[in-house]
Amino acid sequence: MAEQAPAMVDNRNKRKMVNSAMAGHRHGRPPKRGRAPTRTIFVSFPTPSTVTITWPFYAYGTNDPNTTMNATAEIWTPTDTLIGNLVPAQPPFTWCYEFDDPIPTGVPLALIVRGVNAQGQTEEVIVPFQGQ
Repeated sequence: MAEQAPAMVDNRNKRKMVNSAMAGHRHGRPPKRGRAPTRTIFVSFPTPSTVTITWPFYAYGTNDPNTTMNATAEIWTPTDTLIGNLVPAQPPFTWCYEFDDPIPTGVPLALIVRGVNAQGQTEEVIVPFQGQ
């Protein structure tokens, strides 16, 4: 009986699957295995969203009882960073930031809130929005 040559393996489809699975991962590396971090901070408006701007401007949300919110939050504008201060929240919200500076309308904005969770890790939430 004659010896058969090994079958040629076509890896093109395998490469395509690997490449498509890697798409979107930074530096082409797959994500680390394990549990995703649990979010403990939530903002009251969905993203992206158009938000009615009042003066002063208040940003509201909720957080896990074991998460301590930072004393300040930020709104990034195309030209500036505005600082808001943590003030008492009205239920059902657990945190509220008051921004005294005028918020520009009709331009892309981002609300940035931070807190420290029960594990001592800083959690940051960035929410894009636009004011009207």
